[in-house]
Amino acid sequence: MKSDRMSFNIAIARNTLRRCWPLWAAYLVYLIITLPVSITSYIRMNSWRGDLVGWKMDVNSRLLNLGLDQAKAAMIIGMLAVMVLFGYLYNTRGNTLMNSLPVKRGSLFLTLYLTGLIPMLLCQVLVVALTAAMTAGSGIEGANYFIWLGCAALGLIFFYGFSCFCAMLTGNLVVLPAVYLVLNFTAVAFESCVRGCLSILVFGLTDVSSRLLWLSPFAYMQERLTVLFNADHTLSFIGMRALWLYAAAGLVFSLLAGMLYRRRRMECVSDFVAIPVLKPIFRVCMALGTAFVSGAFLFSNFFRQTVFGPSAAWLMAAILALGAVLGWVAAEMMIRRSVRVFPLPWKGLAAVCAVCLLTVLVAEADLTGYEKRVPDPEQVTEVEICFETKLHEQQNIRALEAIHREIIGNKSFHEQGVESLRMTAAATAEYDPLSTEYEPMSLYFPVLYHLQDGSTMVRSYNLNYSASDVDDPSTLVGKIITLLNCQEAIAGRMNPEVPFVKENVQYAVIGVEDGDGSWYQRRLTAEEVMDLWESAMLPDAENGSLALYTILDTDENLKTQTNLRIEISLADGSVGQDGAVNWYHSYRVFTFSDHCLDWIREHTELEWKTMKEVRDEQLANQTAWG
Repeated sequence: MKSDRMSFNIAIARNTLRRCWPLWAAYLVYLIITLPVSITSYIRMNSWRGDLVGWKMDVNSRLLNLGLDQAKAAMIIGMLAVMVLFGYLYNTRGNTLMNSLPVKRGSLFLTLYLTGLIPMLLCQVLVVALTAAMTAGSGIEGANYFIWLGCAALGLIFFYGFSCFCAMLTGNLVVLPAVYLVLNFTAVAFESCVRGCLSILVFGLTDVSSRLLWLSPFAYMQERLTVLFNADHTLSFIGMRALWLYAAAGLVFSLLAGMLYRRRRMECVSDFVAIPVLKPIFRVCMALGTAFVSGAFLFSNFFRQTVFGPSAAWLMAAILALGAVLGWVAAEMMIRRSVRVFPLPWKGLAAVCAVCLLTVLVAEADLTGYEKRVPDPEQVTEVEICFETKLHEQQNIRALEAIHREIIGNKSFHEQGVESLRMTAAATAEYDPLSTEYEPMSLYFPVLYHLQDGSTMVRSYNLNYSASDVDDPSTLVGKIITLLNCQEAIAGRMNPEVPFVKENVQYAVIGVEDGDGSWYQRRLTAEEVMDLWESAMLPDAENGSLALYTILDTDENLKTQTNLRIEISLADGSVGQDGAVNWYHSYRVFTFSDHCLDWIREHTELEWKTMKEVRDEQLANQTAWG
């Protein structure tokens, strides 16, 4: 019989519509519940608000966020639609029947693809029109309806096209959702596992935002797409360009799916991998994935605190090699659909194991120079370290450079886990289990350099120290504390991100910690806060007696700390429920914070004592209570 040369087959489309109409009916009901019902309920519940500007901002923000939710929900909807439309590919009888029709495969794929996509897009258009009619006069801007439609449609086009592509890769309906989910999150998951393994081997390697996030669309939408409130009472939708790019990628995946469909073998039903040329790639991906997932999981849960240095490198190499073998064998079992997998294609497995071992060698030997790299202070414009401390002055940057080089010079000591150091200390004759003076502790110390060429350099370290180091300015921790409490750092903590004016004061208290563990608070008025800030807190900060950080509460530190804490919260630019720009900070008052203590004594009835006295009282109460 002569093959039909039409690109779109109306008869097949009509039959598919009759067969799959419950799918689109369910999708329409879902859209009605999540858009018009949801937004009208929100309007009714919040219509009492008197702030008209803020109300309009909130309801428009609600609509746009619902659009973002639809773009992400398309991940599940697209997969379900493809499983229904192309489910015959995974059934021998259905596959034989569909491919025996006098219709070209390209025409058949296009017909099913469009018959699945177009009704869902029409449902979105219908629901937007219904929502616009139901919310007329509610303050929603007309353009935002189109933004919602754009989010929902573009997200659906991508995930539907990607689902079609994944459907062509396997011949097993049960495997299809697993393949789809894995490929959606492979990039960020694999990057995270590789970074987790390298963090064991590379001293100073820090966790930064994923550079491959864009290759995991759902994760990217979850983290990067958002609605921002602006101070001029407008909204900014962040991410529409990304959605257009994803939609374009979805069309490309659809074209690739059509090409694979035209060459798909009928006898691949129930195969894990339907495309023969992809079987070697599947083996390699399974082996590498299993290797690095095993390394990251085992070290993070069992070995991080007890194995370090060259021993960690040897153990990591063994785990990666063993994980690669297990992944390769598992992939072979899936491909052959049998536990009889020997003899294995060993050359590919040997290559994967070599890649794993080479990775360990390069990382442990620091062949890239990553661990020893410290930027020239002359090229640094700003440095950010722990406790959100920012430094710009050259003398402080040079002091940090010296600290950084000292950390690198003591790599072997700081690489050891705290638990390992404690076990070593417990084995010595001088160990006193009741004393904490020399008990090993850990300080997380991140460093972010901003360079003149616009680039950044990030490192982070877990520094080992003991309580006796805190009060000694010649130790590494002592030098860090000195840098954290330099005048520039103190000034930065006294420079709120929100203008410190009376109108912006949202909340302010002076808290008092008592010996029985309870807290008492004295609420301050906006006028009192302004007076306290200008007449007491700023002068104390200028002479270095406020806005100080302590890493560990030793007895010497506790003697200089009072049980008073000043907490201030500011808010500026509030243009809706979520639109405020907030700033909060808590300041410990010290025994030498003379201006603050004088102000508190003059304006309140609060009495203070040192934290050493409070801790002694708490210890005595605990002893009395048994």
